[in-house]
Amino acid sequence: MSERYPHVAVMDSGAGGLSVVRALRHSLPDVHLTYLADAAGCPYGERSSEDLISRVVKLARLVERGRQPDVLVVACNTASTVALPALRARLALPVVGVVPAIKTAGRVSRNRRIGLLATPATVNRPYVDALHHQFASDCELIRVGSSELVGLAERWLWHQAWPPADRLRRIVRPLVDAGVDTVVLGCTHFPLLRPMLQAALGPQVTLIDPSEAIARRVASLLNHEDGQVRAVADGASEAWITQVLAHPVSEPVRKAFQREGIGIVRPLLWPAETQTARNAAGRGQSERDASASDQPGEPEHGQELDERNGLAMGAVSRLHLPSES
Repeated sequence: MSERYPHVAVMDSGAGGLSVVRALRHSLPDVHLTYLADAAGCPYGERSSEDLISRVVKLARLVERGRQPDVLVVACNTASTVALPALRARLALPVVGVVPAIKTAGRVSRNRRIGLLATPATVNRPYVDALHHQFASDCELIRVGSSELVGLAERWLWHQAWPPADRLRRIVRPLVDAGVDTVVLGCTHFPLLRPMLQAALGPQVTLIDPSEAIARRVASLLNHEDGQVRAVADGASEAWITQVLAHPVSEPVRKAFQREGIGIVRPLLWPAETQTARNAAGRGQSERDASASDQPGEPEHGQELDERNGLAMGAVSRLHLPSES
């Protein structure tokens, strides 16, 4: 009889969600993980809301059907602030999102000056305004959006390339100049650089990492399943990385996932998109695509490749992750 493990799926536009994986592993050492990195759709911040919702819902339903996790974590601030309501409406499992922890920052700040360090797309979301007004209206909020910091985090993750201290100091300079005493890490990539960011900001600044709160929320959801956690043959975890063109996953990428306890890393082919198709969501295409994703059936012209190359995805609307033998 096989042992029973909690099964959690984690979705992100890249590898930033590995900071959430690390927290999940700490809280749930025996957790079975399915990680989906939508590298083919990155960066999410450059997509329209309608297009992003359509894409994230399709991918989430693919994971739900193909792997049947107990909980789905959307480990991306941009996707969470835009797509959580649609995901919760369309999926039959609990969905946990990640949003800037402004409420926590407002609670712990002593001088009532807090910073938000996130991507440009996140810092400009109306959702952030709402969080500020609802939970920290007595605090001054200084926002810094940096795509450069995402790149530095990825290089650290893939190649263990230590980010130059002068570049980190330049990025966080507005926060230092404003005298904030608390900084919210509003992108899941950024906790990967936590020691470096702490050095750049100074020891007097408290960094708020949402990963620990996410892990606690997931653990509470699993504890309310009355023991009905799905059986998994073993504790091996897996990652799937979307690609437009088939190529083997590079060794640095494999090693980065292996460092976080994910030993199986495979590519997942995703059809190429034209700019016209990406912008069509505003004309109602996303609703038609979302409806098509519910239709049953086998892949029309996708094909299952060998283990190294993963799954070729020809028909986006009718796909299933290959089951393990």
